[in-house]
This record gives sequence, C-alpha cells and structure tokens, in this order.
Amino acid sequence: MNLSLRTPEPLRTVVVEVANVCNFECPQCAYHHPDSGMEFLEVGRFDTIALGSSLAGAERIRFLGLCEPTLHPEFDQMLAICHQRGLKSHVISNGSFVFRESARRRLLVGASELEVSIDAADPETYSLVRGKSPRYFLRLVEALRRFFRENHGRFGSITVSFVQHGVPSDEEFRRFSQEWEPYVDTVRLRTGHSFNGRSRLALSRTLFAGSRAGSDRLACGFHHDRLFVDRGGFANICNLDAQCGLGPIFEPHDISRVWE
Repeated sequence: MNLSLRTPEPLRTVVVEVANVCNFECPQCAYHHPDSGMEFLEVGRFDTIALGSSLAGAERIRFLGLCEPTLHPEFDQMLAICHQRGLKSHVISNGSFVFRESARRRLLVGASELEVSIDAADPETYSLVRGKSPRYFLRLVEALRRFFRENHGRFGSITVSFVQHGVPSDEEFRRFSQEWEPYVDTVRLRTGHSFNGRSRLALSRTLFAGSRAGSDRLACGFHHDRLFVDRGGFANICNLDAQCGLGPIFEPHDISRVWE
C-alpha cells in the first residue's frame, strides 16, 4: 500500500458509516437497496471508535451522509457517546428526520452540527435526483425551514448542501443559495458525486482500483485530516480507494495506530 501522496496532518475528523440503509432512492447511491441486507454498526464498537478518536486528538465524529444515519435504531446513544467523549457530532441527513418526532428530538438533544443535503431548488429536479415526488419536496422545504427557524440556536451550525451534477443549471444553484441563506449558517456546494446517469463514486472506485496494475493514480481532492470507519469497524484513509485500507478498530488505541 502506497500512502506517499498523503499530506501529514493532525487527525481532525473521524467519518463513521453507522449503517447501509436509506429511505431515499437517489440514482447515484446504492444504500437504498444494499446487496447484503440491512447492517448497523454496533454501539459498543462505535464507543470504541469515539474513545479512540478523542484520545487521538480528533475534534468531531462525522456521521457519513451516504446512508441516512438517523435511521440507526440506537442513534441517540451514539450522539450521547460523542458528547461523553468530548467530540462534536456532525450529522449529515437527507432531511427526512423532520417528519419523525423521535428523530427530531434525538438531533435536538445530541447533535452539535447539522447538515441537510437537499440538492435541488425545483421540485422537478428534486424528483429526478432524489427519487421523491415534487409534492414531497414542497412539504420537506416547508418543514425544514420551520424546523431551522425554531431551533437555530440549538446547533453549533446548520448547513444545507447541493451536490453538483449534470441536471440543474448554475442558475438553479444560485437560486438555491438565495432561498436557503436566511435559514442556515452555510450553503455548501459539494462536488463528490454525479447524478448524470451514473455514479461518480462508482467511477472513482474503478479508476483507483486500476492503479493496482500500475496505471497512474488520480490526484486526490479530499482533505487528509480525516479517517473513515465503515459499519464493520474497518478503518480507511479514503472510502474511494480500496488500497488505503488500514485494518479493523478493535481497541481505542487502534485509531492512533492506523493514523500514524
């Protein structure tokens, strides 16, 4: 394994995949129809990861946004563990929590930072990229704006994000920004995926895997101040590159060991 391209930086964020399930049907993502069935990270293993992250000097746990973390049946315990271990909890959600009282309550009690991936300014675009009806989009927007207005001071930060893809225009993103800026702290443009008929994530996996045969490695555009841990407790520098697997996290000191 060649990690020579990695910039040596302190570990700031540990990104954790707590499940492989989602209640949306985004065309770029496989999480709404997992091949292996529903899988959830065990709370005990999560506590080990959180303790190890704190001991390694990390600032936050970022709940990976490829799944819908609020669907984890013990998500409230995970948020409480972050607090107990002195870590901020950054939750990325598709926003569906706003229609579930228990999920809203869990976030209000435990989440430090909230990010909602909306990805559209128009109902038609939302239906295309999220697999939900235009009517759902209108209900979601209304409910989220009310939730943000009523609870803005309860979070350290609130972000809405828009994934760059081949469907909406730059003008739609400008409208998206203008419409959400009054309600949130940050409007973020993300460039990690594509809804343009295929998954950029899957494409990236293919290209990185090709480097095993000696082809040129792609330049990495991600921050090298974070560690990824999947729902099985396996650590990785990059969730797009199978060559960067670092091993399982069984004990708290394993976080520092794999990072070093």
